[in-house]
Amino acid sequence: MGLGFEHVYDDGPTIVSSAAARLSVGEILGACLHGTGSFPDVSRPAMVLSARLDHALWNASPVGTHLTSLALSVAATFAAHALARVLLRQRALALAAAALWASLPVHAEAVVCASYREDLFAAIGVLGALAVLLAPATMPLGWGRAACAASLTALGLAGKESALVLVPLLVALAPLTREHGFAGWARWAAARERALLGVGVVLLAYGAWRLELSNEGDGVARAAAHGAHDDARYLVWAAARSFWPLEVDPIYADLGPASLAWWIPAIALVALWAWFRSSAAGRGLALVVFGALLTAPFVGPANERADRYLLFTTFGVACLVVLALAALARRLGDLSDARRLAFTLALTLVLGARSAYACQPWANDLALWSYATARVPESAKAWQARAWAERRAGRLDDAARSLATSLALDPTRPETRLSSAYLSLQRGDVSSARAVLDQLRADGFEDLPGFARASGCASAVDPARCVARGLR
Repeated sequence: MGLGFEHVYDDGPTIVSSAAARLSVGEILGACLHGTGSFPDVSRPAMVLSARLDHALWNASPVGTHLTSLALSVAATFAAHALARVLLRQRALALAAAALWASLPVHAEAVVCASYREDLFAAIGVLGALAVLLAPATMPLGWGRAACAASLTALGLAGKESALVLVPLLVALAPLTREHGFAGWARWAAARERALLGVGVVLLAYGAWRLELSNEGDGVARAAAHGAHDDARYLVWAAARSFWPLEVDPIYADLGPASLAWWIPAIALVALWAWFRSSAAGRGLALVVFGALLTAPFVGPANERADRYLLFTTFGVACLVVLALAALARRLGDLSDARRLAFTLALTLVLGARSAYACQPWANDLALWSYATARVPESAKAWQARAWAERRAGRLDDAARSLATSLALDPTRPETRLSSAYLSLQRGDVSSARAVLDQLRADGFEDLPGFARASGCASAVDPARCVARGLR
């Protein structure tokens, strides 16, 4: 899925032209440790090392890069299956839940856009570590399983900071896998003492490292301050979107301030989990309710909503769907295992076909941003990105119309104004480009990414050729 696609969106700076490609593994780890690397994702070493591996194995070709992401998606599916075995306690149900989860169209962004494989690392780490920690244990776990839990936790955190969702998920799910009362808690923790210690050490080390990085800037883009009600709205959105994961949205419309009313469905969602918390359905609901915590507005992600944030909540929904189908099968009669397997396989194939279709917008940048502007026509960012893709394809008149639409939606957007300067340079209108660049400089946007290159091209002998080299 997606092996024939081009590099899109942030793949350029993150994968293709990353400065990490010229460094050794030791140099990359040292740069990440001290936050001194001049490459994206310096606080996400697993992502950086995977980009380095892509260069070593495939010379960062699109096919090889997508193959790496596909392999990570398969690994995440195995981790999901392992956790489903623990939560659903039936092999057939676990297999069905993992298959359904892997085939959901909403995961297209994380799987076919290489720059977002960081979320796959987080999913592998969190789901795998939870499977180890929550698996039944009648005697203390050995150092091997403890090391496995700690290593998976480290892998997830090295991929993306959202893997810290492991902590609230463990707290929410642990009561479902232990005996009641204080003695039950004591026996549960004692059996996992080494594993919990290993995970705790990893979390403390990670926290100290990120705290040190934050003093100099960890390179993670963050949104502006948000209102207290935005978190409630986000949790409701994540749950609702996870129950209807059949579409893909590379970009979402900006939302206005949220109101107090959003706490009503948010509290109802938590109350629903609390009501069913001791049942199998409660385990799926725990993932739906708590799986979105570390991507909520209070942690400040640059994008308020994104498909790639839903890997944990959709896994909870997959578990709930499988449980509902099993209950329906019991009401219809004693269906044979073969019929249940056939039905699950058919549903998975249907969703897989839908996923293959849903991935098509990610085939190249022009397809992606044409789709995005159709989905969210009020997004100035989407129209500006579409104009970039049109300029890259040599469709300068189309790019001019897209930029005009972007500026009409947001006349002050500096990125769009800079794009208009690039378009003028491609058309040979150097005076117009310089006027735009001078105004951006006067407005304090001289540090805008791409500004220095545009200024250089404005002084070049052949400005159009200078701009074209940067579009390759």
